[in-house]
Amino acid sequence: MTDLLDNLSLARPGDILLTHGSWMLSDLIANKNEGFSHASLIVSVDPVILVAESVPPVSKVLRYSDLHKDSIRVVLLHDLSLDKDQRFLVVNYATKMLGKLYGLDRFIGLGLDTLLGTQWFGDHLRLSKDCPVCTVFVAESRNRIGLDFGVKAQGAQPGEIARYGQKHPETYQWIELK
Repeated sequence: MTDLLDNLSLARPGDILLTHGSWMLSDLIANKNEGFSHASLIVSVDPVILVAESVPPVSKVLRYSDLHKDSIRVVLLHDLSLDKDQRFLVVNYATKMLGKLYGLDRFIGLGLDTLLGTQWFGDHLRLSKDCPVCTVFVAESRNRIGLDFGVKAQGAQPGEIARYGQKHPETYQWIELK
């Protein structure tokens, strides 16, 4: 395993972090999602790694070191296919969502999808109502440049992003950080 803070050369804006957090619901979410409970998007690596997050109460930018210090597991999905302009567009869209209220109703709906093994709530929730939850935040940012994870952005779950990354090693370099 590698520590991202020691290897800044590994991360680029637009890359994805998948984590199993230490929050009380993280284990429940991770059990249904390939061991991951959360996804976030790297928006800057210089001079520190900044991560765009969709967490209650509002979406925001946090330092990687503050955000993931207590995480149980962290994986960097380094996208080998994005050029500099595409990375800019992904990050630009994500930063436009910053400061919006977190979609608690969306979180509950996706939680029900996780428990029931469906995609119904995710497929029927509207993105325009609230800032999306973490995985939708990541998926929708990439959708804006024509990329997807093989599922609708509104219903994206951490496990689906993880599976897609693992199935496409030509596009995603999978780096266990913690």
